[in-house]
Amino acid sequence: MHNATGQPGSRGTLFARRPTRGVTLIELLVTLSVVAILLAIGVPSFQAVLARNRIAGITNDLMGALNLTRSEAIKRGKIVTICKSTNTDATDNSAASTPTPTCSTSSTVGWQDGWLIFVDDSSAMGAQRGVRNTGEQLLRVHQPSTDNATINGAPNFPDFLSYLPSGVSKASSLANGAFAISSASEQRCIQVSTTGRARLMQGACP
Repeated sequence: MHNATGQPGSRGTLFARRPTRGVTLIELLVTLSVVAILLAIGVPSFQAVLARNRIAGITNDLMGALNLTRSEAIKRGKIVTICKSTNTDATDNSAASTPTPTCSTSSTVGWQDGWLIFVDDSSAMGAQRGVRNTGEQLLRVHQPSTDNATINGAPNFPDFLSYLPSGVSKASSLANGAFAISSASEQRCIQVSTTGRARLMQGACP
């Protein structure tokens, strides 16, 4: 089929172009208002979830460390100690006169700065307990927390907590006590009984 000019005709349907309709200022303002309301509700809730997850993480780390210390004492039949430390990234040299990493007894150091788990068998021979002495085997090192949380073991566990071969806890004074874990908006508590068992509690320590 040819058109009047002798060129082949094309079969097709011509569609009229519809005018494009934009977004009005009122619709844009309504949308922005809804988004602002959702953000105002959602962001604080999301931040609260993150805070709970962060403090739950470091609490679980400490709870696991206490359970490991107790189980190693029972398994080895020796005193095993967990102590706070500030040089957890140091290379282990248990044969040195001052082995590294070392325990800290400074009141300005918190458990969130790191901790060590070691076989405290020198204490059974009269050496100071709660301080890593020459030759004592290092079992576990925990690096400083990056969760903006603090861990306070005072008054009973300010620097260390030992476990006897029977599984009973032993500190510098009393055998029982608590670790208070806190951040800006969250609190947890790990209570250690006189038998050495650790128990997690929600909220602040009593």
